[in-house]
Amino acid sequence: MNSSTNCTLVKIPSTQQKNFANWYSYYRTRNLSSRSAIANVFSTLKSNIRVVWQTINTGTKLVKGTTRFDPFAGDARTSFFNWLYAVANSGGTESRSRIDAAGQMFTYGKGVNDSTNPYWEVDPSDSNKGAELSCRLNYSLLVTDGYWNQSASGLTPSNDYSRGAISLPDGVTYPGNGGSVASKIFWNVPVSGLTSMADLALYYWATNLRPDFKKADGTAKLDVPPSITDYTDQNGKPVAWDGISTMPASIYFNPANDVATWPHVVQYMIALGISGQLNYPGDYAQLRAGTKQWPAASTKTNTEPTNLDDTWRAAINSRGQYFSARDPATLSTALQTLLTRILGRNSSGAPGALSSSVLTGDGVVYETGYNSANYSGSLKAKTVDVDGNVSTNALWSAGDLLTARAKAGDNRVIFTSTAVGAGNGAAFTSTGAGTALKAVDSTIDGNMIAYLRGDTTNEGTLFRVRASTLGAIINSQVAYVGAPSGGYKDAYPTGAPEMETGNDGALKYSYEKFVNDHLKRAPTIYVGANDGMLHAFDATLPTTKSDDVDVTPSPGNERWAYVPFTVYDKLSYLTPVSNFTFRPTVDGAPVTRDVFFSSGTNKGWHTILVGGLRLGGRGVYALDVTDAAASETDAKSKVLWEFNNTSKNAGGTVVGANLGYTYGRPNIGRLANGKWVVLVPSGYFPSDTASKPYDKYANDAAAKRTQSSLFVLDAQSGELIKELVTPTGTTSYGLTTPVLGDYENDQIDDVAFAGDLVGNLWRFDLTNSDPNKWSVSLLYQPNGDGTAGKPGPEDQPITVMPRLFPDPTSPYFMVVFGTGKYLSASDNTATDATKVQSVYGIRDRGPGSTNTVAGRSTLVAQTLVESNNARGLTRSPVPATTQDGTAIDGWYIDLKTTSGGTQTNKGERVVVDATALFDSGRAIITSLIPGNDDPCNPVRRGAILVVDAATGGAATGVNVGSGTFGSGYAAAGIRVENVPISGSLPAATAIGGGKIALPGLTMDSGGGGGSDDDGASFHVDDAVWRRRSWRELNNGL
Repeated sequence: MNSSTNCTLVKIPSTQQKNFANWYSYYRTRNLSSRSAIANVFSTLKSNIRVVWQTINTGTKLVKGTTRFDPFAGDARTSFFNWLYAVANSGGTESRSRIDAAGQMFTYGKGVNDSTNPYWEVDPSDSNKGAELSCRLNYSLLVTDGYWNQSASGLTPSNDYSRGAISLPDGVTYPGNGGSVASKIFWNVPVSGLTSMADLALYYWATNLRPDFKKADGTAKLDVPPSITDYTDQNGKPVAWDGISTMPASIYFNPANDVATWPHVVQYMIALGISGQLNYPGDYAQLRAGTKQWPAASTKTNTEPTNLDDTWRAAINSRGQYFSARDPATLSTALQTLLTRILGRNSSGAPGALSSSVLTGDGVVYETGYNSANYSGSLKAKTVDVDGNVSTNALWSAGDLLTARAKAGDNRVIFTSTAVGAGNGAAFTSTGAGTALKAVDSTIDGNMIAYLRGDTTNEGTLFRVRASTLGAIINSQVAYVGAPSGGYKDAYPTGAPEMETGNDGALKYSYEKFVNDHLKRAPTIYVGANDGMLHAFDATLPTTKSDDVDVTPSPGNERWAYVPFTVYDKLSYLTPVSNFTFRPTVDGAPVTRDVFFSSGTNKGWHTILVGGLRLGGRGVYALDVTDAAASETDAKSKVLWEFNNTSKNAGGTVVGANLGYTYGRPNIGRLANGKWVVLVPSGYFPSDTASKPYDKYANDAAAKRTQSSLFVLDAQSGELIKELVTPTGTTSYGLTTPVLGDYENDQIDDVAFAGDLVGNLWRFDLTNSDPNKWSVSLLYQPNGDGTAGKPGPEDQPITVMPRLFPDPTSPYFMVVFGTGKYLSASDNTATDATKVQSVYGIRDRGPGSTNTVAGRSTLVAQTLVESNNARGLTRSPVPATTQDGTAIDGWYIDLKTTSGGTQTNKGERVVVDATALFDSGRAIITSLIPGNDDPCNPVRRGAILVVDAATGGAATGVNVGSGTFGSGYAAAGIRVENVPISGSLPAATAIGGGKIALPGLTMDSGGGGGSDDDGASFHVDDAVWRRRSWRELNNGL
């Protein structure tokens, strides 16, 4: 017997006391453990999620028509946690009736315009308005010991429902008992004479819960986005499917894929660590293969092990997920995993559509796109007619060709850089890059490298099954490179490297000779994809003759690819077999230009390509694309350099620390110091990156700066020449794509302009031959108080590259740009509080000028109106000064149209570069109008305006059909669909001349200004000066 004389008192450390107190308070019972885990995970949810709840036995129960689906905030959030902490652990487990009640909730809502309707979405700008979302995803979560042990009557589906044949809403037949082996995991169970949990789950998945959702033709709306992530059959073998033809049964009936496009419920089941008759998850492979049968559910006792298996089967039948949580940590992980899956699926992008295009002189457009269900990419060549109408039939599909080639075992040519800096080009193979890859990510081995190269051997076992070898092409516009097109004259200053002569007095490196030597350069399309690569595709056509190009034509086939060093730490995220989450890699648009290398063995003219990564990384890369063909032995010459946030100078000092995610495109030019350079804007630090597990820079010092940088790099070596930093005293962040300008028309760029997310327009004076004398000044600064017509800082962010036009009142430029951003989910909606965006033309005052245009008081306003979706503008003059001699600094257009006093274009913004029609001094402004009348139909709507760049007024040559405007207005544009959201709108003279072709755009079929648009009559007369370089000459001199 213990007493004070035979025991030793040992003091427990305070940390252990705290651990014990936490365990006793929150985890000592299953009920407490469940409460704590649920509370911890649900505390992270935001108001964009709607949650309702019920207990399994007594107490709160869901009742359709009464229970309200309110945003998880305020009173609803408080009520949830009050309920959670009051839940007792008494009574039976009446799971089936509760699952039935939850399913019935999602059948309700026809004609109901409030939050008792689970499909009702309130208009954020008017709580009395809203719409039903037929594409809404519905989920049910059950946390239980797994034993359902109460009798239940009146359940919705019949007994043994999953054993019978079902005609699914999309026309596919679920065969039921005795059907194909592909679906056997769902129906392979003995007769039980019960409506089991699995029967209920299948019923609420297989049934269109809102058949009253109809399209205009009376057929059912089937617009719930599917989730297809597993391309293996019931034996785990990869299944080929192009995403267009009929889906194979082995993919359709794969439990990992939720193919339902109708309103349905996905069930997530968490059992608290008790085992059933089957081995979870060990028996899954045999269940799916059909070699093991599910046991029948039973109500004989309250603790039937087979009912635990039935709970697992219920998750499978509804395309959800089952977890067995034996401890608090596992339970928390399970909850976090399922919420990540739900939120990740809800935030997926729109299905593949026209996202970018480039029109060539052959009358061909190269369209890119992606499928958000599996993040496969597409690149197709299509013909385009004189009106800009794109053919529905492709001349070739690069994604299909690449996938077929990879599956056939064809060895691709893939380069990489094994470090930042120059001279690190290597083959992307285990031999060439294995050591460098493993140094960054130890999980990357030879099998993974082979997989990333396109090998399919381990798909479905070690790595994710891909629908296409080509990854999603989302924000990267294509770059088309054919014969050299820089248009340079062999007329640089005396002593310039380009003007070096031989003993005979002739130029040693004539640009004219460079052009002649490459007149037959085989056309190539370059595009970044989110498979970790920049791809080079043969851009020839089926009609291209071998004699016309210097490489044997192979239309649409990949010539080679490049994996940037900066994305090495993202590559393993492309591979998971399950729970794949999309993460961007090579998502930026490449830029190309002819440049002169002034030193080394490769001295002379070259064509280079430079690309950024957007959210894929904090870096840029440069490649030599002078020759279209390549083999992996060319790695050292093909790969020029990489520059990222870890780059150092020759002395070992880090010089790239201020480089953010490279959202803005680089630009290429020739400066007065005799160097060809690459200008790289400091980019962005998206505010939501801290929640992404692959991000390392959320708390980086560069992310907290209030200054922006423009990095000037040597185009040949990638070395930093100068980091130009915006002055202190003016907040700046998020510098975007710079534009270069040449005052003297001498092929030497003198100035650059770039905007930032605060709304500032910066001027970078590069006229001096000494980089230390280059300077930065503020050209335009918003200084209003944020009220209507007086934009203040951050009210009008600039995310586009400005365009430069001659100013008829001076020998300098009119700098034209629009404002607005489209970078995060919050940018996809607009309310009455959303700031009005604008288009500006700001006068540049020339070399040495530090004049800042503060606010809009010295700018001329042009006014926008709308009629039947057509748009008109005023034509107010913009002279050099007012009558009293006050300087006029430019013009602006507010993107605001009204009808009956109500704004009809809330949130309209400019997120792509203006298209320059230099021959006529006109600019085509393309805008995005976020949101639309049907959120389930993700059409990107916007408008185009054709303006006189010198005044901002309506330009000539614009025809809008039936739109009519009042006195003082002239036709200027129209509402359109399928607008781009990055890069620029392609435009070209229609074949044969006469009007401008804008391939890919369609006229708005009912998105805003009117209901009777005459889009077929809209066109822009005249031709366009077609130039692919970003370098702009002042032709007004």
